[in-house]
Amino acid sequence: MARPYTITIVEDIPQASTVQNLVEGRSGRVMDEPSRVRVYATRETVDVTLGFVFGREEILPAGSVTNISTVIGSLPSRQDDLITETFGDTGNEIIIQGVNADAAAARELHLLIDVTAVDDIMG
Repeated sequence: MARPYTITIVEDIPQASTVQNLVEGRSGRVMDEPSRVRVYATRETVDVTLGFVFGREEILPAGSVTNISTVIGSLPSRQDDLITETFGDTGNEIIIQGVNADAAAARELHLLIDVTAVDDIMG
């Protein structure tokens, strides 16, 4: 049984571009055991969208929207900004794509990703 953990990301997505995996290279992105994953997200403007793949399953299609928070560097609220909850198995990887359609400026995507082992939920 691993301890629950959170991956926190506040990422500037370059103007008119796509970041294929905002979670790439971060500790905890691959499940060590069967786990529940909750993703909370906000974005700086309407120009920013995301997609979420977990293991081999597309949970949120590319272009999905979230609440807007114009506060630079802010984090999503666990009370208001849950966009999805799913369960995965050992070895499943969290992949979150970020898209910024604004041709004039980089824009932020804000993420909290909570990971809890299924044994901790059921036990």
